[in-house]
Amino acid sequence: MSSVKVIWSQIPKDERRKKLANAHIEKKNKLDEAEADKGDLDIERQRGGMVNENRVADLERAIIVYGNEAFLLDLTLKIYDLTCKTTKTPDDKQRLTDFWRELDNRASKPQKLKDDLNLDKLWEQLKLDSGYTG
Repeated sequence: MSSVKVIWSQIPKDERRKKLANAHIEKKNKLDEAEADKGDLDIERQRGGMVNENRVADLERAIIVYGNEAFLLDLTLKIYDLTCKTTKTPDDKQRLTDFWRELDNRASKPQKLKDDLNLDKLWEQLKLDSGYTG
């Protein structure tokens, strides 16, 4: 992921979802890689082979971090899509509220991810656009 802070207001609206989706795919791929690597080490351990326990611990931490980041980006995409929907059904409105509550109640929001993607600004704008007052 780029170390340059994202400025959402400078990205055309039709490109914003693509940027979010790409970030989500990147995190999901990193999560999948970490899970696969850990799986390989677990198999090696079951066969009685020597396994670097520090590497296992690093992968376990990476799985938690990437999983949390992928989850937050997935939730943000769902909120984004429902917010951009011009005609919302009552079910859409309820789902949007539920997604916002889930995001608001999320205990862990990785600061680096928030900083890299400037998510606080995006969430603030999406709250305004969606009318969510939580």
